[in-house]
Amino acid sequence: MNFSVLPPEINSLRMFSGAGSAPMLEAAAGWDGLAAELGSAAQSFTSVTSGLADQAWQGAAAAAMAAAAAPYAGWLSEAAAQAIGASRQAKAVASAFEAARAATVHPLAVAANRNEFVALVLSNVFGQNAPAIAAAESIYEQMWAQDVAAMVGYHGGAAAAAAALTSWPQALAAGPAPAMSEWPNVGYGNVGGGNVGFFNTGEFNIGAFNTGSLNIGLGNMSPTIPVDPFDVTTFGGIGIGNNGVQNVGLFNTGTGNTGFALGPLGYLGAGNEGTFNQGLFNTGNHNIGIGLTGDNLIGIGPLHINSGALSAAAAQLAAAPAQAVSDAGNWGYGNVGIGNIGFFNTGDYNVGIDNVGSLNFGISNLSPNFPVDPDNITTFGGFGIGNNGLENLGGWNTGMNNVGAGNSGIFNIGFGNTGSANIGFGNLSPTFPVDPNNLTTFGGFGIGNNGLENAGLFNTGTGNTGFALGPLTLLGVGNEGTFNQGLFNTGNHNIGIGLTGDHLIGIGPLHVEQGALSAAATAAAGDFIGNMGSGNLGFGNIGNGNIGAGNFGDNNWGFGNIGLLGDGNIGLGNFGRGNIGLGNFGFDNVGLGNEGAGNLGFGNSGSNNVGIGLQGNDQMGIGFLNTGTGNFGLFNSGDNNVGFFNSGDGNFGIGNSGDTNTGFANTGKFNTGTGNSGAGNFGLANASNSNMGFANSGLGNMGIGNTGQDNFGNLNAGNNNTGDFNGGTNNTGWFNSGNNNTGLFNTGNSNTGLFSSAVNTGNSGFGNTPDNSLPSSGFFNNGIGNSGFFNNGSSNAGILNTSPGSILSRGNIGIFNSGEFNVGIFNTDGFGNVGILNSASNNLFGFTSGLLNSATNSSGIFS
Repeated sequence: MNFSVLPPEINSLRMFSGAGSAPMLEAAAGWDGLAAELGSAAQSFTSVTSGLADQAWQGAAAAAMAAAAAPYAGWLSEAAAQAIGASRQAKAVASAFEAARAATVHPLAVAANRNEFVALVLSNVFGQNAPAIAAAESIYEQMWAQDVAAMVGYHGGAAAAAAALTSWPQALAAGPAPAMSEWPNVGYGNVGGGNVGFFNTGEFNIGAFNTGSLNIGLGNMSPTIPVDPFDVTTFGGIGIGNNGVQNVGLFNTGTGNTGFALGPLGYLGAGNEGTFNQGLFNTGNHNIGIGLTGDNLIGIGPLHINSGALSAAAAQLAAAPAQAVSDAGNWGYGNVGIGNIGFFNTGDYNVGIDNVGSLNFGISNLSPNFPVDPDNITTFGGFGIGNNGLENLGGWNTGMNNVGAGNSGIFNIGFGNTGSANIGFGNLSPTFPVDPNNLTTFGGFGIGNNGLENAGLFNTGTGNTGFALGPLTLLGVGNEGTFNQGLFNTGNHNIGIGLTGDHLIGIGPLHVEQGALSAAATAAAGDFIGNMGSGNLGFGNIGNGNIGAGNFGDNNWGFGNIGLLGDGNIGLGNFGRGNIGLGNFGFDNVGLGNEGAGNLGFGNSGSNNVGIGLQGNDQMGIGFLNTGTGNFGLFNSGDNNVGFFNSGDGNFGIGNSGDTNTGFANTGKFNTGTGNSGAGNFGLANASNSNMGFANSGLGNMGIGNTGQDNFGNLNAGNNNTGDFNGGTNNTGWFNSGNNNTGLFNTGNSNTGLFSSAVNTGNSGFGNTPDNSLPSSGFFNNGIGNSGFFNNGSSNAGILNTSPGSILSRGNIGIFNSGEFNVGIFNTDGFGNVGILNSASNNLFGFTSGLLNSATNSSGIFS
């Protein structure tokens, strides 16, 4: 019958009238009953005859009886298998009918459309109803196409089910097959030929309690077929308790049921009933997944796509592309949209847990729901945890193109920055458009800057930096205004320390005005009162090219300078060469009262010091307000600290206690952030070691409030979990209190799904490498002890991490990490990194935290 020429009035009426699928389901139940009786009879007959031959009745007559009885037992088993096949195909036809009726337009909807069409035509006196008539006719054509597609699918499903049936006269007319006695049995209690093991009945079975032909394992049942051991083209069951032909795994019924087609997973099909299913507990034909009921489905339970409908969707792609795209499926549980992998994602092509929008990777990211072409991806949402916006990488960023944690704006790198193009911690700038290929300005570079193009610590305004002396340019501190260079200047275009005003050079009240210097430079050179030499300008100068009074030497500028060898002093009372300022003694000092060479500041003694009152060489800071050496800032205690109120060595920031911390109020070592306690943390208020995020009190966590170890997510109390609120070990999902579960609210072990209290072994989820010694949970992990998605190695938690699986058995926590014991995002080929894009290789007791660091035992950025 050609369904395409029949209008929807006929096709819909036929599908919604009659007895429906009830007769087929009743027939299937009858076949099930017959199969059970035949199977029971076969097992009973086999048990009686084998008991006689092995115990009470011995000798040639007993052997002849057993050889004669074996074909009859095989005939009973084959009849049982045929009955099971008939039941299965009857269920398949009923399933095809139900699917077709669900896809068919209801007759009342068709009638309503036709009534509306007639009413519009009758009232179309002046042609005013033409658009409405066209719309009604378009809907009618869609109904026609929908009914035709449903009927074609029904016909195809029913035809496939009928074709799979084997004719009973062909299979059974020959009666019992002749006995096979040429091949001996090996073992005990076997009946038939070529069996190896115990209590097998049939031919060439290996194992125990198998019935039929070519079974391997325990308790498998298959038809008894002639076997040429030199040309084996099929098999019965491989595994435990399979019933049918070519089943692999546990308790499968039918033909060709296996596990997922992913290497060794192909041997782990379980509980499938039907033909050629892949996975677990599927009922029907050609399904791939878990708990599916029907034909040609892919997914988990009710969350699936119909592969049989893909051809129809492709045919409609030109006319209705949006409808065709909407048929794309999700992998996982609780996803809404298309192409999602994981749990409770809403939108398109998200990977992870609780993401909303398009192309997010991680946990609880939020992005716009923009159109996605999987073959031409040009952007993404968030990558990490809790990001809001586009192309953010890290944790809890808001805006676009941010890298780090807690940033708000666009193109920020670091922690807690607000605005545009900031690098560092806690910088604040206006939000302006940024072209990354033509960057003409930036926000702040450092810690706590407010404004544009500030570099250093706590500068406010525009263009404030350190002294223009190599790396010192990046160490402006506490300047307020525009284009100041130095420390604690207030005003505009000042160069020095503690200046208040505009265009000043010096230290505090000891300064000169840049405008006055320019005027002096333009004055004519000559010998005024008491000058000795040539080109002097002023009074009492001795030498050449001096400007000022009482200078001795050459090219001095100021008052009372005494040149030595090279001269060139600028200021008042300098003694030596190349000094700038007041009362400096030595060479190339800048400031007030410095003694030595290359000092910058005032009251320094030694060489190459930067600051105030320092004694020694190569130190920075304020000597009489800091305790230790190499400090830069105020009230630091220890060595080589930069900032204020730090206690320890190598700290950068405010109020840190310990060593090599970057940020605020960290206690411990190698921390980056605020209020961290422990070692190697990145974020806020983390306790213990190697955490990234907020308020983690365990070890090696990434997220918020984790109290366990090696978790990726939020508020996990167990270990090595990916997700939220997990209390067990190695779970992927939410609220699991058992171990190695994938899903939600599981209290048992190694479960996939919801609310399960069963205690199993092995992996849970999909596509994980089988290993019972240290199982994995999640999706497509390769290795042992992983949770999450696409991890490779050992003991990883998160997404796309790679670890070597060394003797420490510590993997990576986060996203796209490679190496060992790294926590964060994109840490590469190292050990003990916490943060983003770090690559250090620390020893067992060392850590590196922050952004883009390659040095061992470091914190912050770019070290």
